[in-house]
Amino acid sequence: MFGSRIKRRLKRVEENTNRKLNELIWAEVFKCAVQDSEWFVRRSLCPGRWAMGFPALYVLFRILDNFRPVSILEFGLGESSKMTMQYKAGNPDADLTVIEHDESWKELFCAKYGMAELVKVVPLEITADEPPHIGYKDLLPVIEGRKYDCILVDGPWGCEKDSHDHILDIIEAGLLAEEFVILFDDVHRQGEKDTVDKMYVVLDKKGIMFEKHVYSGEKDTLLVCSPRHKYLCSL
Repeated sequence: MFGSRIKRRLKRVEENTNRKLNELIWAEVFKCAVQDSEWFVRRSLCPGRWAMGFPALYVLFRILDNFRPVSILEFGLGESSKMTMQYKAGNPDADLTVIEHDESWKELFCAKYGMAELVKVVPLEITADEPPHIGYKDLLPVIEGRKYDCILVDGPWGCEKDSHDHILDIIEAGLLAEEFVILFDDVHRQGEKDTVDKMYVVLDKKGIMFEKHVYSGEKDTLLVCSPRHKYLCSL
């Protein structure tokens, strides 16, 4: 029993070490990818922890630079917003809507980076269930009226079960464009895994074909896209 406990502990240490090494490799890949960018010029970022890590930020850059979305819906104002907002500034015809629940964070962030008009503050709704569910209150009326070809799922806070399940409502409501990319962060956690499994079911039910791939560093990020853009699964 003691030996098996040591083996499990060593396995966890090995997994954590591999994740940290992958994150460092992705950091270098990211730095190489953005160095000649004409639109992503303010490159000061603080990846990790609650924010997207380097694998997700690299994939996001490639989505913006190669897929060239025209209607972006982003959940969670933060490090990824520094990139999407610069993309919007360099591509005025593109639409960007950022959903954030914290008014004070919006004020602090936008005082430095501007573009406050792109950020919609939507309050949270926390249920009395056990475990509690965290979601946006009355989200659909804020975002309906257009279809989105790029959706970034990284907010609000995660929860133990069905985390970020507003993506299911978006797909059910027909707000996903025919050619699309969904970037879903933190899918190594069980709450996000619950939602991802349900998302596949909803996509199948709606007859929406898709490709998928997980990019891993210290955290896991899922990319789901229309088949035409399968190349995004091999970045």
